Amino acid sequence: MELGFLSVGSSDGHITIKKAMVDTKDLGDIAAASVKGFAASAKEGLGRVFGRLDFAVPTDALHISNGQEIMPAEEDFWYRYYSFATTSISLSEDLSDSLGLSVSGLLREVALEIAGLENGLRVLEPSYSSKSSHAIDQGGALFLQRSKSLSDKIVETTALCDESMGELENLLTDGSPSRTVAQVRLVCSKICHSILISKTYLHEIENLGVILADALTVVNNTLVRGKKLIHDRDTLDSDALTHFREALDIMDPLSEDDWEATREIALERLSLVDEHCSKAITLLQGFDLLRQILEHRISESDTILAGFAQNLSWEDLKHSVYEMVRKKLVTDQEKYACDFFTPEAASQDEESKKPGDMLFF
Repeated sequence: MELGFLSVGSSDGHITIKKAMVDTKDLGDIAAASVKGFAASAKEGLGRVFGRLDFAVPTDALHISNGQEIMPAEEDFWYRYYSFATTSISLSEDLSDSLGLSVSGLLREVALEIAGLENGLRVLEPSYSSKSSHAIDQGGALFLQRSKSLSDKIVETTALCDESMGELENLLTDGSPSRTVAQVRLVCSKICHSILISKTYLHEIENLGVILADALTVVNNTLVRGKKLIHDRDTLDSDALTHFREALDIMDPLSEDDWEATREIALERLSLVDEHCSKAITLLQGFDLLRQILEHRISESDTILAGFAQNLSWEDLKHSVYEMVRKKLVTDQEKYACDFFTPEAASQDEESKKPGDMLFF
């Protein structure tokens, strides 16, 4: 079986576009090659078949005149912008790891407190049989698992971006006096398509919010019931008081034989659980920032690819992309990367953010 493919031949030193017939052996060779980067075909005259993960041909980068040499200013723009874009995505992995560990750690602490509370509530009400602490602990473990999976996918996206960035660097520093616009835009298109892979896991960020909400609902229901049982209990005999204090790990000697004082300490401990839950909700906002970072890079990549398809000038694309970057910086790290790699895109009239204003580590 033979299939028609767009291919790129380089026998004359320039990029050209032509139709080529690829038989099943060629497809097998391509499938056996690394999915990252280019897959070379042995078919004579075919040159290289360009592809992404699915080996589709990013033809949107090739509408421009094949022989048009690229200007140094355009090379500088693409290199600077993609350095910023790939760096911001790489930093997203650190953000995801940090937030995942912090939230899951808080849920573990809450689960331990709730376990003690439930043991104490069984002293006050022997028929109490809830095991909320187990559900909360499972929620924390699931949150950590899903956040780690998200981080791993960001790492994979970063690796693809880095590989294509390496191709861009090699192309821009190969010593050739006449690099063409099509050559550079083809590699730029590959970087965009690597960034667009992050579309496939944006929904996982929203799922983390669902996992946390489910766990906190269990916590809230347990706290409401626990506070009521503790508050409504007027007295407690000596043995029961001792068991209650042991369950909640209350070590204060001044309240040892005093139910009123013990009750106040227990209620204060439950207030600390509320604080842990509030911290977890605050940290979850960091995942929203992470989602925004990825969405912004996706929007920019979509704009660039659409511009390539319309054969827009690099100056027009630069203006559009930098305007998008300028208006949508949401974290300190993103802003610092922008200031370093693309100072032209940095807003000159905004107040500088203080470190830590938008990030929650």
